[in-house]
Amino acid sequence: MNVNEVKRLAEIVDQQNWAAYDGLRASGETVLDALGLFLSGMDVRQRKLSLDILERYLIIKEYSVPAKQLLERIVAETDQEQIFISTVKDFGSEKVKSGASLSYEFSSLINLFPQKRFRFFEDPTSEKFLASDGFCVLVDDFIGSGNQFLKMLTYLDDNDIAVRCDCVAALIFQDEGRLRIEEKGYSTVHLHSRPKCLHEIAQLRGVEVAKIHEIYDAIEASTCCNPDYNRGYSSCEASVTLKKTPNNTLPIFWHEGRKKWPAPFPRPKN
Repeated sequence: MNVNEVKRLAEIVDQQNWAAYDGLRASGETVLDALGLFLSGMDVRQRKLSLDILERYLIIKEYSVPAKQLLERIVAETDQEQIFISTVKDFGSEKVKSGASLSYEFSSLINLFPQKRFRFFEDPTSEKFLASDGFCVLVDDFIGSGNQFLKMLTYLDDNDIAVRCDCVAALIFQDEGRLRIEEKGYSTVHLHSRPKCLHEIAQLRGVEVAKIHEIYDAIEASTCCNPDYNRGYSSCEASVTLKKTPNNTLPIFWHEGRKKWPAPFPRPKN
């Protein structure tokens, strides 16, 4: 990297306060060092694009403050006293969804809203959730393409289970997922709704998105990631990291692979 690129990277890390995550890396390196290594094997055009993405990259690892902000927005959506909250459920997997950690944060904040009564559920098919008499919210920390939410609706419909949902809430939506859910008639509440990253950069540069894709795809080829994750799962072009990095995020940031690509925000290995 040249001097201006090093300075720009340091400014991004400083402005985003990413040094706060230095102690979370198993390797012991700082976020700045990890990003420097990440950029070191790229050519000039690739580094410029990566720095443009990093300027827009969003990291939320600590949920307490954003959870409070989101819960305030949920409360503002209803005059009803009782609010029933369930996490979005992936019925095709036994893994605990990351949205469960957001629901847990909500449960620790209910004393801040004494005018409301909250109940929390792990599953929207719970009999008590289905029988609830109040404002029903389905939550996740991140919603990308919206596919998982829509698959959940299909599962409920196929099993003749009523959908109890007055609102879908998430810390972060990708715009496309939010719009798909809203087109189904559900209102949404969020802190951030984000466009496809590469499309946004193309628009800001005033160039065809194909030109940005060409530069990006050359970087991504070095990760040897599964084609399912090209430009992020469902081609979401997300640029976010939460408790862990969603697979909708551009894989150059999280996919280490067998060739040990220097992903700066890798997903934890199972």
